[in-house]
Amino acid sequence: MLNPQLFDALHQIVSTNQRDVRALETANILPGAIFASEVVPVGKSIAERPYQRRQWFDTIQRTLEGADLVFLDPDNGLEPTGYRHSSAKAGKSITMSELRALARPGRCMIVCHHQTRRKGGHHGEIEHWADRLRECWFATVDALRA
Repeated sequence: MLNPQLFDALHQIVSTNQRDVRALETANILPGAIFASEVVPVGKSIAERPYQRRQWFDTIQRTLEGADLVFLDPDNGLEPTGYRHSSAKAGKSITMSELRALARPGRCMIVCHHQTRRKGGHHGEIEHWADRLRECWFATVDALRA
């Protein structure tokens, strides 16, 4: 075991069914980490969601300003085709424009995305998102795994 304290802390979080970012934050197992754990505003009326989302994202950007490594784990991954902030299902994905806005020279970004039922399976998913990321001016996609 490489880091027994980390293992024990993570085991405690899992065994007490606290599987969320706040549990990592309060456990203080990542010294110096910056957490942007503000909940995405989805409870407002559909008409207000785009404005609320912009306010939320502005806060996230300010919070992460000094971070050189950003880990994103949106519940529903990267934005699906046809995504709109005003849709009834909006709120649990990160948009390509938000992802691009978080990019900085020298900043590494790790983004979790759940595999969809995209044609071509695993390889089709990887090709699709690598192409989308490059279209959004990400010059380097070092590792992309569905």
